[in-house]
This record gives sequence, structure tokens and C-alpha cells, in this order.
Amino acid sequence: MYRNLVSCANKFKSSKIKSLEINDISKEKIPFKNKFDFISAIRILKYIPNWKEVIDKISKQLSHEGICVFSVLNNYSVNRLLKSENPISRSSVS
Repeated sequence: MYRNLVSCANKFKSSKIKSLEINDISKEKIPFKNKFDFISAIRILKYIPNWKEVIDKISKQLSHEGICVFSVLNNYSVNRLLKSENPISRSSVS
């Protein structure tokens, strides 16, 4: 499934974006020579079978005091629980 996400992202890149590089870092070397102070990875880990290797690769790209934030879906989060109890969903409110 994650392979489809990479090809889909490449296909639908916005023409307003001047430069965007999308890589499958589970298979490729990360193409950046510089280190980063902040890396954000949103909901990617469940799609990557070798996620431990990917985390290792990402951590090597962080600067000495760099931070990486991984975001994962939490079915038991307070926001999700409150949303399910709300009779008026956000999509029905204009």
C-alpha cells in the first residue's frame, strides 16, 4: 500500500510548488547531505513494513539537538472519543 502512496504523491504534486522531492526512504538512501533541526512524519509508520530501519535512517538526518515528531492515528484519543459522542458532526456544520 505504501508504494501506491508514493506514486500517488508524485502524480498529484501541486503545480504551485516550485520544488518537491518525494522519496521512498524505506528502499532508498535519504537524498539530503544536510542535517535537519526538525522532521515531521505524519501517519507513515503503519504503511512501512521495515519501520525500524526507516526510523534509524531519519534519526541519522537529525542535527545534534534535532527533533523528529511521528504522528500516528489513535482510535482512543480524547478528541476522537468526544467527536463520536457529538450528534452534530463537523462535516454537517457550514
